Amino acid sequence: MSEHKILAAIIADRSSFDRVDTHLTPDDVTPEGAIILRAIRQFYKKDMKANRADIALIRNKVNRGLTNPKHQELFDLTFQRIKDTDVSAVNVIDDVLSAKRQSTEMALAEAIHAKDRGRIDQLLDKLSTLSMDEDLQGAVHEEYQGLDAEGLIDAFDKDHLIRVAPKSLNKRLKGGVLRGHHLVIVAYPETGKTALVLTMMNGFVQQGLKVLYVGNEDPTKAIVRRFISCVTGLGEELIRNDPEGAVLNAKAKGYDNAVFVGLSGGSLEDIRGLCTKHRPDVLVVDQIRNLSAQAENRTNQLETVARGMRNLAREFDVVAVSVTQGADSSRGKLVLDMGDVDGSNVGIPGAADVMLMIGMNDDYDMQDRRMLTLSKNKVGGNHSHWPVGIRREQSRFIDYAEELK
Repeated sequence: MSEHKILAAIIADRSSFDRVDTHLTPDDVTPEGAIILRAIRQFYKKDMKANRADIALIRNKVNRGLTNPKHQELFDLTFQRIKDTDVSAVNVIDDVLSAKRQSTEMALAEAIHAKDRGRIDQLLDKLSTLSMDEDLQGAVHEEYQGLDAEGLIDAFDKDHLIRVAPKSLNKRLKGGVLRGHHLVIVAYPETGKTALVLTMMNGFVQQGLKVLYVGNEDPTKAIVRRFISCVTGLGEELIRNDPEGAVLNAKAKGYDNAVFVGLSGGSLEDIRGLCTKHRPDVLVVDQIRNLSAQAENRTNQLETVARGMRNLAREFDVVAVSVTQGADSSRGKLVLDMGDVDGSNVGIPGAADVMLMIGMNDDYDMQDRRMLTLSKNKVGGNHSHWPVGIRREQSRFIDYAEELK
């Protein structure tokens, strides 16, 4: 993308400037362009209400700092080219951000391959910011100016945290997550993804939170039955023998706070409609890989859906929990990493605040154990892995006593 188009776009549209400004580097512009960019930044900083920059004022400001006639001639030519460049600001900035995201994804893939933890965290933060700025056009987003002390404390107050079961996980999240956070669960098939989701849901409903579960893998009634087992601790046979008692038991523990919806495939718009209807505190989608999205390939489709889930978390002020598949490399492996995400081991992590991975080998499976790994944790910063138990009949993950000390 030529610098003239970039400069023309951010002069023509303040919102385009806001989206791209923090991502522009000296490599994106010539030395002359860098001087003009600095003048544009100063213009917008001085006039916070301006919807576009005044190119004549910026030109005058730059020219006053020039004493060499040749330099003046060069800048006059540059300004004329900017003025003559007819651009669609939104599309120019979309293209710039898309290119930067793709280069960041390539660098992240290299860092994941090299297992460079520090570089991975740095690039994930950059990718997350790029993705959010890509999505800002036309999106609902929060704005704060002069946030008061009470509002600032709210961001740290543990009373605003939503606890996440099991307790050993919540401990590593420093007490829980906030509304707007996006958690992604990854595991190889038949490892326990849904059991972990139901364990989390059990914790959520017992906090009095409304949970919307959207499933597109298993029959919805089967999921409801498993949830009742998780909530009550009753196995399938006991529920069959006394279904009314099981339901009453479950209701006493928050069962009515959960809404279960089965989709055949579905899309992000379907999920948005369900959130509008039910207004949950927590949204669970099992699994996001089955949602449809317009994209040029499978990897981009998964990334689009993951980013869409993160946006829904912010739009509806909910905690979003996405479930997706582990790649073949995750089979029989205890400690998983981002390279073990099926289809998109860069884009999906970039759209997550927390990525929790479930590992299992034959030994662990025989002992009803699993290994949890926090491969991404913007909430608590802890990237450890630790063993937990799984009670299959109850569809519940359990902690070992030493984990809670």
